[in-house]
Amino acid sequence: MTTPGGAQTPTDPKPDPAAGDLGDLRLSWIYKLRKDEINAELEKFRLDLTGTVEEKKRRLVRFIREGCASPRPDRHTEHLQFPVPPSLPTTGTQIPSVQQPSMTAPPATTVPPFPGGVSTFTVSTVCERVRKWNLRFNGKTDAVEFLEKLCEFQEHSGISTSALLPTFYEIFQGNALAWYRNNRGLWSCWEDFVTDFKQFYLPVDYESFLEEQIYHRRQQPGESGRDYLVALQTLLRRHGGFTPEKALYRFHGNLRPEYKEYIRLSDVQGTRDLVRRIEEFETIQGGEEESPGLKHASRTPSPAMLTARR
Repeated sequence: MTTPGGAQTPTDPKPDPAAGDLGDLRLSWIYKLRKDEINAELEKFRLDLTGTVEEKKRRLVRFIREGCASPRPDRHTEHLQFPVPPSLPTTGTQIPSVQQPSMTAPPATTVPPFPGGVSTFTVSTVCERVRKWNLRFNGKTDAVEFLEKLCEFQEHSGISTSALLPTFYEIFQGNALAWYRNNRGLWSCWEDFVTDFKQFYLPVDYESFLEEQIYHRRQQPGESGRDYLVALQTLLRRHGGFTPEKALYRFHGNLRPEYKEYIRLSDVQGTRDLVRRIEEFETIQGGEEESPGLKHASRTPSPAMLTARR
């Protein structure tokens, strides 16, 4: 640039394209990735894997800027503070209206991944907690047990179902991850996900399948009464259609014959009473198994007794 006197003034240096990104919570982590890590992130979102490492990083940055929440923002977020709207008084006193900045609209570069989605920071926090669950599903393991654990973790963690849905790429693996990617756009709520998951991964006639398992789940030789009852209770709970009376009938009917000889169904008042009678029978059986040895020992004279008789 030339001044009126003809002197040249230095121009500002051209800014580094990535300089602004380093201070952006959603983007700074990308520039710390190694080659294999950046490839993994690109593959996760089905982006092009060609080009240099720097080109790949710019590709991922552009992808996130165009509206996708960052999957791995900086984890050290303890210093961040979020404004809390003041509480309104409960009395009838009128207070002057104060224009407050809107805190409900997301930033222009952020698009919720699900209807009623969550902010970038919330997704990051939830992902951290979900990783600690160490819960995985690849489509080949027990789908019912996985769904039960997932619901239990969600219930006890305090994470809302709408906040949990976008983080499932931390849980699903293999073909199950592909299924999640292919169908997540169809879910507007948690119930949609659960319905689709059951339809895809559970047997077609799951209720009849469970009823057959319940009928054939009998107490095995050497299996304690408690272990047998817990296994059968699990099947009954998953079915959900057995009344207490019908469940008690099945508990008793699937016992081993020697148990049923000692415990008559007409004498049992409920499941707790059945447990008590099973333990009573097992205690008696345990005493009878020990008593033959004790009787044999009492009938066999010791060397000292033989010496005394002589």
